[in-house]
Amino acid sequence: MVHEGIKHLVSLQNEDDGLWGKDTRYPTAITALAGLAILGGGNTPLEGPYTQNLERVINKLLKCQSSSGWISCGDSASMYGHGFATLFLSQIYGMSEDERIGRALKNAVLFIERFQSERGGWYYEPSADDEGSVTIVQVQALRAVQDVGITVKKQVIEKAMKYVRDSQVESGGIAYEPRQSNASFALTAAGMAVLLNAGDYEEDSVKTKGFEYIKNNITFNPQTDHFLYAHFYAAQIYKHEMGRPMPWDSAAPEDTPPQEGGTGSLEGYLYFQNLKDILVPALQNLLDRNNRAEINQFSREGFVYNLAMTLLILETEMGYLSIRAD
Repeated sequence: MVHEGIKHLVSLQNEDDGLWGKDTRYPTAITALAGLAILGGGNTPLEGPYTQNLERVINKLLKCQSSSGWISCGDSASMYGHGFATLFLSQIYGMSEDERIGRALKNAVLFIERFQSERGGWYYEPSADDEGSVTIVQVQALRAVQDVGITVKKQVIEKAMKYVRDSQVESGGIAYEPRQSNASFALTAAGMAVLLNAGDYEEDSVKTKGFEYIKNNITFNPQTDHFLYAHFYAAQIYKHEMGRPMPWDSAAPEDTPPQEGGTGSLEGYLYFQNLKDILVPALQNLLDRNNRAEINQFSREGFVYNLAMTLLILETEMGYLSIRAD
């Protein structure tokens, strides 16, 4: 079903410029997420049915990069787009070692480093301010770039990790910025995911409290604010921890059906089952009847965003993207 979903997503790519979502305020971000969804199904820029589609995405994002390193095709809240574009290009570079992409990534990293705030975060637009959800996107992009051999300043990552840790409140949740109290399941899942993505595996009070907060506040209500954003990151946590129990995990019963890749985690098994019970019927309804209603209930960011994120979440267990590798 995922592969049929990718086929549907590809059919929505703009013929003239390679972007997705002509009417969106976030063409860079949504195009990068769509590209990631294609890659997440096991496709590559070198072979397979979507090489030309991926090449059009690559060419467009490189064309949208300015001399400063900023990748923006005219987005609002453009640092989201820059971060997701950098993440997408890092995955492409890891598969192709294309020199033009390597140069673009080096410049994209310099741009991210340049606009890190004093507290260690980033804001919706390039500035000296900061905000948690944008910071998460930049950190994951930097880690992905680092994984494919591009240099990232160590102090930038360390400062960003401190920002995430300083955003934790007494309940264990992550707030939108340090010294605030507005924690949420979505931000906490994102924060814990990037700590793991950044190689911070040692058990400590921040992660223990954060994981416990996720367990106590997790929701599978598709009409919850930021439902797809939350599970894009929560799924990464459970994928990361398959075969390596989380602090709250119980051992799975012997007759628990194995997940793709295997898991000894009952929490992980139940998490993915609950998630599939929501996402799979919505995707099936789209593919069988071209009915967008169920997928469109997941967020207000538009159909392409909802479809791309639904696919990315369902692809998590496949592990094709380096951000999901164990």
